[in-house]
Amino acid sequence: MSWPRPSLALALLLLSIALAADAQTAVQPCYCNISYVNFTFTSPGYIVLASADPHTFNLAIFTAQNYDLWWAGKAEPAVYRGSVGYGDVIAAPIAEPGNYTAVLYPIPNLQYDPQIYITGYNGTALPIGVVSFPRSPIAAGAVRGYFHISAIRAYNPNGERRYGVPNSGAGLQLNAVVAVELADGRRQYYWAQDVVGLITDRNELSVWDNIWNDSGGPGALSGYAIAGNGQVYSSSGGWYYGYTAFSGTYALPTGGYLVMRAYAAGGSVHVDFGYALGGGVVWYDRVTITPYVPAVNAHFEVGALLTGDGHPMDASLVFAGYGNSEWTNFTDLRAELALEYWNGSAWLPLPNDYDAGPATGEAAFADVNVTVPNGRFVLTAPGPFTPGLLVYLPQYPVRVVSPIPVLVNGVAATNYTAWLTGGSALEVRDRAVVLGNRTMLVPTVGNETIVVDSPINITVGWLRYYLVEVASPLPVYINGEGTTSYRAWVRSGESLSIVAYDRVLDNGTRLVPSAANYTYVVNGPIDVAVSWHPEYLVEVYSALPIAVNGVMATNYTAWVRPGSQIVIETRSYVFNNGTMLVPNATSETLRVISPSALSVSWSPRYLVSIRSALPVYVNGVPTRNYTAWATPGSSVRVEAHSYVLDNGTMFTPGVGNETFVVDGPVNFTMDWRPEYLVRILSPLPIAVNGEETTNYTAWLEPGSSVRVEAHSYIYGNGTMFVPGVANVSLVVDASTALAVSWSPRYLVSVVAAMPIYVNGTLARSYAAWAAPGSILSIQAPAYGELGGLVVYRPNATDLALTVG
Repeated sequence: MSWPRPSLALALLLLSIALAADAQTAVQPCYCNISYVNFTFTSPGYIVLASADPHTFNLAIFTAQNYDLWWAGKAEPAVYRGSVGYGDVIAAPIAEPGNYTAVLYPIPNLQYDPQIYITGYNGTALPIGVVSFPRSPIAAGAVRGYFHISAIRAYNPNGERRYGVPNSGAGLQLNAVVAVELADGRRQYYWAQDVVGLITDRNELSVWDNIWNDSGGPGALSGYAIAGNGQVYSSSGGWYYGYTAFSGTYALPTGGYLVMRAYAAGGSVHVDFGYALGGGVVWYDRVTITPYVPAVNAHFEVGALLTGDGHPMDASLVFAGYGNSEWTNFTDLRAELALEYWNGSAWLPLPNDYDAGPATGEAAFADVNVTVPNGRFVLTAPGPFTPGLLVYLPQYPVRVVSPIPVLVNGVAATNYTAWLTGGSALEVRDRAVVLGNRTMLVPTVGNETIVVDSPINITVGWLRYYLVEVASPLPVYINGEGTTSYRAWVRSGESLSIVAYDRVLDNGTRLVPSAANYTYVVNGPIDVAVSWHPEYLVEVYSALPIAVNGVMATNYTAWVRPGSQIVIETRSYVFNNGTMLVPNATSETLRVISPSALSVSWSPRYLVSIRSALPVYVNGVPTRNYTAWATPGSSVRVEAHSYVLDNGTMFTPGVGNETFVVDGPVNFTMDWRPEYLVRILSPLPIAVNGEETTNYTAWLEPGSSVRVEAHSYIYGNGTMFVPGVANVSLVVDASTALAVSWSPRYLVSVVAAMPIYVNGTLARSYAAWAAPGSILSIQAPAYGELGGLVVYRPNATDLALTVG
């Protein structure tokens, strides 16, 4: 079903107030630049203007004859006289058929084209309902129209014959302009329609959509450029896209929503059409438009602007004819309308609303009365119709939902829905509900009065609170506050902190709470009784570490429950300096029945170490290695004697008999001095170390010197004894035994009258000491005298005598 827009007469967009004008009053001639449009009416009708121009112009509508005279410089009556400014929408009535000229003056210059859309409607009919033409443009991702119809009857006797539509048909149109931003910076515009068509004598209902190109040539629609459930059609208004989604019947009262949304994705423009007839939204057609240049943004734009081909960028929800530019007469109509846009978080009413305008090519006979008694647009027919701006307080949808009944404006409800006038009050009254299981439900919305200035959607949540009780004979801190009895309702999921500090008494007793520092996450009722138990202070002091219940300490302090055991384990400490500290107790186990303070004392012991290469007596006990820990002041008796060995060696102790008084560590090594037995024997007296003796015996230390001196003894019988050792010094380094031997010598005397040889020596008298057994060789030669006359012959010539 085609829904062409009215034809364009002058340029561009936006809607505003309708100004009162004087008809048939003389208009003085204007010697200025003007802009004008000629109209031919075959019946009474309307000239409709929508201004997007920043200037304010005078507006005069003349008959063709009056205009010629006025242009010639005469003051002439006008059928309409007023002004038009930015954002104004004017529907000027034409009472008689004929030729008319609408004049705007003065304009800045002859080349200036006022940005004003102007069109004519033949017949006293206009699209009637809600037409929004805001002075501050609004960009929205979606628009919707609410409707509630309690009575409707429409009739045009020429509908089928002249327009090809049912005689009893009527249409309710949601119209808006889709603005598209292209990647090259240019813009395109499409006019979108979401329509409910009603055949009022048969209670039949249909839903369809249309999309028109409002950009001119570059935005032309074709089967290649647009895709959806419908197709592209041709009409007297140009090519358009259309799709009929639903046909059925209706029963009064009936109502719901028409809704459209626009967006860009993947370089294409997407326009989705939907309806809601007593249920959720049915998106019945999702249309994709592919521009010649990729789209980067698309949205509905509503404001005092003109599209590329000069149509106003209004949004409207209007009753009109069924289609094909048909008008119809509503013989009975009672309906409520609301025109809204989505601001990203809520549906808000579109502002600057008129009851008629250049919204579409179809129209309704001008006997529909439009009022706004409570923020909703109420249409009734038949009734008086005065085109113009609707001054009203907007009405906003209000919804309050609660699983538990609350009072909303005095009405108990769990799902309160209403339309409330802007500035009115929304009162929500509720209270907490206490259940029998120590649970309380608290509403998230308290007793509030809200001034309605936008749509309100309140969901009253109910928070669970649980009864929390804490009792203690001594003060504890609940969430930082000290008390002995706490009782409060706490929200589910919140934390409850119980802090109880130990109570320390002067007598060494401490009272400890059963709940010290604990944080509950409240997810149910809580009943806590804090009990207190005693603990006793146990102190164990020691100069050296000891083990108390397995813990090494020198100053052990602990709070212990009655009946607990304290196990004290000690050990002696041995230091490198030969001192040992011995505790006065080794291991003790105590059962705690009261506060206790213990002190471990330490007694010194000194290491007495006596070592000896040979046995000594220590405290009467023979030993070579004596080691013992002795108490200070005790005595140690050391006795030692010399040891004579069979090898002629004697060891003499450095200390003989000694008694030590222990006043510190004792480390004693017995020193043994060796002495060697020296014996010198001689049958004849000799001198040993200057003393004459024949039997010298002495113990001498190593390194000592012994001087032995011996001389020969001569006896009167010609015998001499010669010592085997004459004068010698001995260094003692071992046991020594020396026997001085004596060798006899005999005196040998030989006398001759003539020289003889004794042992090779020529002599007349020979005397010598000879060892026994030695040989005495005597040779006596013969001597001649007086020429040989006298000869001396020995009595022996060669003798060999053994000395004996």
